[in-house]
Amino acid sequence: MYCSGLFKTTDGSIFDIASVPGINAYTNILDWLQGRVAGLQVFINRTGVSVTYIRGGVPGIFVDEMQVSAGYLESLNINDIAIVKIIRTPFFGGFNGGNGAIAIYTLGGEEEEEEETISR
Repeated sequence: MYCSGLFKTTDGSIFDIASVPGINAYTNILDWLQGRVAGLQVFINRTGVSVTYIRGGVPGIFVDEMQVSAGYLESLNINDIAIVKIIRTPFFGGFNGGNGAIAIYTLGGEEEEEEETISR
């Protein structure tokens, strides 16, 4: 439903973030992913930005199939995320593609309304 083009055909692990209970206890999606994805490590650099490695290489990071920097994820509200797809194999949809990718998909307007109705 969310993935299209190159993102749809690539093998990967998919996490349904919108249905994870207690997800709002995390401030950053990378914090939640660490320990749940084999080979994924997250380090904080000198400027305080999270840097992600999958099996020793820096993966491309995409939000709604648009490449972003790791620093962008610091400002992304975890409650706005629908699913995350981790692609460990080489992904050539953007820079750093040889090291895989982290594809994050946010909730659409209709889905956000459903989530609010369900939580009430």
